[in-house]
Parts: sequence; structure tokens; C-alpha cells
Amino acid sequence: MNRRKINNIALILPVFFLSFVGFSVFIIPVPNELFYYYAAISVFSFIAYGLDKNAAQNGSWRISESSLNLISLAGGWAGALFAQHFFRHKTRKKSFLLSYWITAILNGLFFIWLLTPQGLIFLGGIVGL
Repeated sequence: MNRRKINNIALILPVFFLSFVGFSVFIIPVPNELFYYYAAISVFSFIAYGLDKNAAQNGSWRISESSLNLISLAGGWAGALFAQHFFRHKTRKKSFLLSYWITAILNGLFFIWLLTPQGLIFLGGIVGL
């Protein structure tokens, strides 16, 4: 796969996912807070990657790969994917990319579970519905 196609995926997949989460608020319906959460954690993830890239260039304190992956697992994978290609950061180390995609898939599966009746009950308990 060439670089241009990868960059297109890096832009399209996060936008598609966040749009799907947003539409789920109206279709399923899931609480609005779920969309706000995914948007906020994605922005947080994007900023974390930017800070880590800056630290890498300046030889200062870095954010650990496990912390970046934990943010992705918590729902920030969309922002992380966009940041990886925007900052050209963490795009070559195969072991990191493997763990990143595992966290993204696990979070995606968790999100799908949240759309089930049991997941909606769980989600309602968290946001106090």
C-alpha cells in the first residue's frame, strides 16, 4: 500500500468513526456524553502525540509508548491515528504499530458492545441515566 493511501486512511477512518459515534446519539440512541468523551479523548491523544514528537526532537522527557497505547485503548485511537500521520510520529516502529492497532480494535469492539442492550444499560449507569 502506498503512502498516499495510508494517509487517506489516517484521515478518513477517524472522521468516519467519530461521525458514527455522533450519529449513534440519534439512531440508537446513546447518551450525548459518549460522543463528547470520544471527541475529547481523541483531541487529548492528538496533543499527547504532538508533545511526544516535540520531546523526541528536543531530547527531553518522552511520553511512554504504553501511555500512548493506554490513551488509544481508552478511546483516543482516532486522534492517535490522525496524529501519527499529521506529525509523522510513531509510524515506523512495527511493534508499536501492532500494539496500537490492537488497542484500536479492542476499543472498537467495546464501542460496538456499548450499542447492545447490555452496553446501553452499562453506559446509562455511568452517565447516570
